[in-house]
Amino acid sequence: MRIFERHFFLILLLFLFACTAQKTEVNEVPVVTVADTVVTELEPSTEKEYLDREELYNFTKESPILAFIKNYPPPFDTLDFNKVIAYDFDGLDEHYSTVYDPNKLGYAPVIIEQRSLTIESVDELISLLTDNSTYGGRRAACYEPHLSFIFYKEQAVRGVVDICLDCNFLKSTLPFSNEGLKTITFDSGGSLPLDGFSEKGVDRIIALSTRLNLDYSTFEK
Repeated sequence: MRIFERHFFLILLLFLFACTAQKTEVNEVPVVTVADTVVTELEPSTEKEYLDREELYNFTKESPILAFIKNYPPPFDTLDFNKVIAYDFDGLDEHYSTVYDPNKLGYAPVIIEQRSLTIESVDELISLLTDNSTYGGRRAACYEPHLSFIFYKEQAVRGVVDICLDCNFLKSTLPFSNEGLKTITFDSGGSLPLDGFSEKGVDRIIALSTRLNLDYSTFEK
């Protein structure tokens, strides 16, 4: 009888030990050391770098003075300027709808690139701005310009032209004439000039942007 009890007691101990070991194995939490951790490289920042005001002012100051001998059509026939600089910028309708606003901070703080125009590029710019064939399309309700041109006399701003190809029209401080443009007539009897860009106008803006190596050079129509 004692031998049976002794065997039974040993079997019971072995059973309890096995259960305890299994429970410990299931609930065991692995210890993670510094050596086990994996360090990943940070992704490169996609945030754009904008030009500061000092860069903008210095560029304007150092841009070459142009000697124009060509007679330009209105409104450039009476505009006193000797420099033109093109800008790529992140314009928005509610914020920074123009590259330069004298009533606010002057230059918009979202300018990405700037380029001085040669006389040949100025000739092409004024030609496309004053050519009626540049216009004739419909404009969109939005306005998020990404290309601008500022006409300077030395460092004084004489005129600003902001262009939005996505919305298909421009805004300008210079008085462009709507005379000769196509118009759209409404049932009410009223009419509006079609001052959005034509396909030819868009092509010329893209070509000029390509010459200047600016963002609209890759614009997809």
